[in-house]
Amino acid sequence: MPGDPVSAWELTGPRLRAQIGSRAAYVDFWNRFQSVERGAVSAQDGSLVASMPVTFTERDGSVSAEQHRISLVRGDDGRLLIDYDVPV
Repeated sequence: MPGDPVSAWELTGPRLRAQIGSRAAYVDFWNRFQSVERGAVSAQDGSLVASMPVTFTERDGSVSAEQHRISLVRGDDGRLLIDYDVPV
């Protein structure tokens, strides 16, 4: 995400976009981080809900690890979009 948040915005669904408010706010959020690493993703076959560990490294060097649950939706073109992302 920190490498190209503008392109990543195109992979967000309507619920996440409504929560964030704007592409500028999304880009500002991701620009706080030097890196973001995702661990192994787990989901049941056919489910559009997945969970994964995520490690955030901020530009000041501080690191935090969280478990996240994401919900996906299909976009108009059939691509999967991240529609909700919440730490659990």
